[in-house]
Amino acid sequence: MQYTVNKPLAASSMPKAKSRLKKTSRKKHRRAQNSWLKKLLIAYLTHLPTLLLGLLFGAITYYIITQVYPEQIKNWLLPASYLPLLIVFFLTNLFVFSFLLLKTRHGLWISSLLTILLFLKLQLVVITWPLVIGLATGLMGLELICWLVTTITH
Repeated sequence: MQYTVNKPLAASSMPKAKSRLKKTSRKKHRRAQNSWLKKLLIAYLTHLPTLLLGLLFGAITYYIITQVYPEQIKNWLLPASYLPLLIVFFLTNLFVFSFLLLKTRHGLWISSLLTILLFLKLQLVVITWPLVIGLATGLMGLELICWLVTTITH
């Protein structure tokens, strides 16, 4: 019986071993930052019509405040409600905060709180911090209930 010794292969014909270590390059880090900024910019650009509606209703709110006498809108549909002002004020805040926060539901809660505070101020209710905190807590509780319902049903 004869034993043969295998000759070592040439270095060029052997496959190279791949490194299992992750290479973190600055380019990848920059790409990750750019993609995050790009996603945020695209999100705001897609919600741009919301901002335009908010600015339109803001201009209408400004017109009502500066050009319309309070007696003209005071008793519209409901006595002492200033309903046209409240509706336009609500829509202004809804669209602007929905754009800023990119969440319609959060814009709805914030605009509801601000509209309730304006209504109370127009009714000559003295607005104190406990009242504001109580209203905000109540609206946050409603938001929590809505969130729980949507997470349970989905």
